[in-house]
Amino acid sequence: MEALTTLRMEINRLGFTPDEQVRLCRYFTKNVERIYVVVSFLSDYKTDDEKRGYLKSLISTPALTTLRTEINRPGFAPDERVRLRIYFTKNVEQIDVAVSFLSDYKTDDGKRGYLKSLISTPGIFHHYTLCHIRQ
Repeated sequence: MEALTTLRMEINRLGFTPDEQVRLCRYFTKNVERIYVVVSFLSDYKTDDEKRGYLKSLISTPALTTLRTEINRPGFAPDERVRLRIYFTKNVEQIDVAVSFLSDYKTDDGKRGYLKSLISTPGIFHHYTLCHIRQ
């Protein structure tokens, strides 16, 4: 319990944005077992900037940036963009997987087709099949 108290004090003290605070709280709610380890690593950092950077690295998602770029490319209707955002909001754990699959497609049409398939055909069988017939 002491580790949790320390972590909460640090998150409040280090000047995170409200969004970052929420994301950190969500992260530790889902990963309670990591709290003690994170608190022990925090003591290795000497400055607040280093501590803030370390904690931010736990909630940063480079794959999300890639995914946003792909979704914002031409070729998607506005409603498709909205449906893709909803899909990935509900399936956050699929972001890294989707970005990994996107890298296998050589054309923008192939990437767009893959993303559209996620919102047009439900079911894991279709997703599995699509992964094995990539363009």
